[in-house]
Amino acid sequence: MVKIRPHQLVHRAHFGTIKQATNPNTGAPVKSFVESFALWAEYRTRSASQLFAAKQAGMEETRTIAVRRNSALDEQLRVKLDDGKLYRIANISHDDTNNYIAFDFITLEKSDTVKGG
Repeated sequence: MVKIRPHQLVHRAHFGTIKQATNPNTGAPVKSFVESFALWAEYRTRSASQLFAAKQAGMEETRTIAVRRNSALDEQLRVKLDDGKLYRIANISHDDTNNYIAFDFITLEKSDTVKGG
């Protein structure tokens, strides 16, 4: 079992969806990220064996974050991290223990759907 303490959650992960709107200046359709909620997160580093396994599975362009257990998490959501990049949720590993402080591990893949904001 991985030990995470709440004070280690120092990054913000913004969860939301992609909505299509119309550019008021040109009338062209534009996709943009619309935030639904934000959670405190910790970026998880991979061990050498995890890095090798991710490369074998073709998932070297992924990263993992840990957040407090939240039932609103869904694999259809997109995530924007502190670096301003947009990610797609590849996998959510829920903590099903009876601990009063539980965490979810979310594997993220880079998404080129929306650039910037």
